[in-house]
Amino acid sequence: MEPWGQDLDWLIVFDSTYNALAAEAALEEAGVEALTVPVPRGLTAGCALGIAFRGADFDRVKQRLAGTVVRWTGVYRRDAGRTSKYLKVEGPA
Repeated sequence: MEPWGQDLDWLIVFDSTYNALAAEAALEEAGVEALTVPVPRGLTAGCALGIAFRGADFDRVKQRLAGTVVRWTGVYRRDAGRTSKYLKVEGPA
């Protein structure tokens, strides 16, 4: 199981550390519960940082990041019952 727990079951990954940190700041400012985490092995990303968040907040995350220069390479959700497997939900923004 990932160290950030079951409730933050979605993950957004980025092509650079700049984008990850900018997204973290934007989501924090918007009041979205999110945590910057290492990207699990096997997921493609240009940097080793991702942001874990609740699936219920997906639309809020997309809406908040749409108004920024942040670009991501993928959004994944944890496969139910398989805590270390992720399924791609959406491609690059």
